[in-house]
Amino acid sequence: MDGYRAIAELENGDVRLYSRRGNSFEKTYPAIVEALKNDSARVRIGRRNSRAQKWTPRFHSLQQYGKKSMPLQYVAFDLLYLDGCDLRAEPLRERKELLREILPQHPQILYSEHVEERGIEFFDAIKKKHIEGMVAKDADSPYLEGARTSYWRKVKNIQQQEAIIVAYTEPRGSRKMIGALVLAAYDKGELRYIGHSGGGFTGKEIKDLYDKLSK
Repeated sequence: MDGYRAIAELENGDVRLYSRRGNSFEKTYPAIVEALKNDSARVRIGRRNSRAQKWTPRFHSLQQYGKKSMPLQYVAFDLLYLDGCDLRAEPLRERKELLREILPQHPQILYSEHVEERGIEFFDAIKKKHIEGMVAKDADSPYLEGARTSYWRKVKNIQQQEAIIVAYTEPRGSRKMIGALVLAAYDKGELRYIGHSGGGFTGKEIKDLYDKLSK
């Protein structure tokens, strides 16, 4: 589940890569743009994942991409248009079958596999690997652009750990004052970085945190 969602439009060797808000990713992730250039479809791409050892997604590593060398993959999970045809009303299962057929063969381009009828077993495997969670989807659902529906559900692996706030990042987009909290915990007497936390805060909570931390 960790990563950024993006849209790729591919036509006659030209590639556009951008966020849901229309911000370009082409200069940020040029290797992915190059990997996609041999296709000719218009594809909805899932997430760009930075993967650590044993292929575990790490969002804080993705945030550092460009500052340090690390592997990067583009995970395709849906197909909205193909050869000028609008596929959004077609069932998800059929869109993914077409996506698998047209996706470029490249080590940095990954088809988003899925598991049917064994969701509980799959979620148990996720928990053992300490991954954030999974997305459950209705295989017969259409793609409703810009809408939140019951067709897709995030199933989170809820974990808790006490952490110490050691810093915060600059805000991005519409957020003010604080971007994300930088967290650490003691390991054998030494304070070690354990990740970022940026979600779930109300405007008042962000202001209260900023007033305390900015000192």
